[in-house]
Amino acid sequence: MHIYLSRVDSEPIYLEIDESGTIEDIKVIIEVEISIPIANQALFFSGKLLENSSRILENGIYEDAVLDLTPINSELRRQAIELISQYQKNPSYYNYLSQNNPALAEGVKTSDPIIIEEILLSTIQANKQHEIEQRRKEAVLDYDPLNPEYQRQIEQKIHQENINQNLEYAQEFMPEVFASVEMLYIDCKVNKMPLQAFVDSGAQNTIMSKECAQRVGIMRLVDTRFRGEARGVGVGTIIGRVHAANIEIGGKIFNCCFHVLEVSDIDLLFGLDMLKRHQCSIDLFKNKLVLNAGEIEVPFLSEGEVKHKRGKGGDLSPTKLEKQQSSEGENPIEGLMKLGFSQKDAEEAMKVCNGNPDLAASYLFQKMNFG
Repeated sequence: MHIYLSRVDSEPIYLEIDESGTIEDIKVIIEVEISIPIANQALFFSGKLLENSSRILENGIYEDAVLDLTPINSELRRQAIELISQYQKNPSYYNYLSQNNPALAEGVKTSDPIIIEEILLSTIQANKQHEIEQRRKEAVLDYDPLNPEYQRQIEQKIHQENINQNLEYAQEFMPEVFASVEMLYIDCKVNKMPLQAFVDSGAQNTIMSKECAQRVGIMRLVDTRFRGEARGVGVGTIIGRVHAANIEIGGKIFNCCFHVLEVSDIDLLFGLDMLKRHQCSIDLFKNKLVLNAGEIEVPFLSEGEVKHKRGKGGDLSPTKLEKQQSSEGENPIEGLMKLGFSQKDAEEAMKVCNGNPDLAASYLFQKMNFG
C-alpha cells in the first residue's frame, strides 16, 4: 500500500507501507525517511489523531490516502496532542473544558494541534500577567498587613487554593465525576406496547406523557378531575390520571397508576409511588431494578440502548403533584363521592391521608382493586 504524508511548509512524501501493520510501523518509516523521532510525531487522518497501537486498516486508511504529520517540537505541542487524544477517547471531556476554558474547548474540537498550541500559549501568558498583577497588589498591601483589604485578599487566596486543591484531587482520583451520568431506564410494556421507562426515585409520582398515553391506548381512562401541576425544577401541566392500568416488567404484570402530563420529553417516568408499592430497590452494584422484594430483577439499559433521552423537558421531572379541583370550591369529600365511593369511605380515606384528596382517591382505588 502507498500513502501520501503531508507536512506544513513541505512537499508531500510518498511512502510505501505494509497495510497489515500498525500506525507505529508508519512512524518508524517516517523516522528513517525524514529523521523525526517517533515520540515527536503526531499523525492525523481525516482530522482524527492516530494512536500508535491501532492498526492501519482499522483507521480506514486506503491506497493513496493522505496522512497529516504534525511534529511535536515543543512541550505545548505535546500537551495539545494529549488534549486531542483525551477528547477522542472521551467526548464528554469537552463539556468539562467548556465550563473551565471555553476557548480551549473549541480549539480541541477542531483537532488542530497548532490552534490548540496557540490557545495554550495565550492562556499561559494571561495567567502570568494575572500572577504579576496579583503580586503587585500584594506588595502594595504588604506595607500595611493590618489593612482590611489585605486581610480580605489573603482570606480569598486561601479559600481559592483550597478549592483548587479539591479540584485537583477529584481530577486525579475521581475523574468519572466530570463525565455525564447515564440515567436509569428499563424495558417494559403498557397495554402490550413496548416502552422504555425512566426510573426516578426522586419523583413523587409515576408520570406518562399525553402522547405516550395516546399511543398505548389508555387516554380513554384519563380522569380529568385529577388535573393539576407537576412541580420539580420546572412546572408541567397534569391533564388527569389513569387510576389503574397494567404494566409488564420482567415478564410479570403489575397494576400501576399514571399521572398524564400534557408535554414531556419522557414517555414514562416510574416514580416513587409505584417503586414503593411494588417493593422495588435500585441495585446499582448489579445495575438492575429489583421488584417484589427480590422476586424479579430487570437490567437497566445501557446508554446505547436508550431510544428516548431526557431533553430540556426532563427538568420537569416532578417531585410533587399539586391537585386542582374540577370546580372551584368543590368539597374533597364530594369529589371522592363523584368517583363512586360512599361518603363513609371518602371520609375515612381523607382521615387516613391527612386531608390530601389526591392520596385519598389513590388509597380508595388501591383498596378497591387490590384488597
